[in-house]
Amino acid sequence: RKRQERPGGNWRELFLADEVFVTNALIEVMPISTIGSMKVGRGKIGPVAPLLLMRYRELVSREGS
Repeated sequence: RKRQERPGGNWRELFLADEVFVTNALIEVMPISTIGSMKVGRGKIGPVAPLLLMRYRELVSREGS
């Protein structure tokens, strides 16, 4: 599937996505597996968010040193 990066958008599309996550400076990267009682995709954390978080923390560690 093609990766799409969009702010906001149609809420229904979130539930059909393979992976959804939120990013900002405070929470860094937060995977979203459910919204309320509904599953996003398969209801599990996808592979991109943990990888992105790891790379982000590596960058912050290098830049902060």
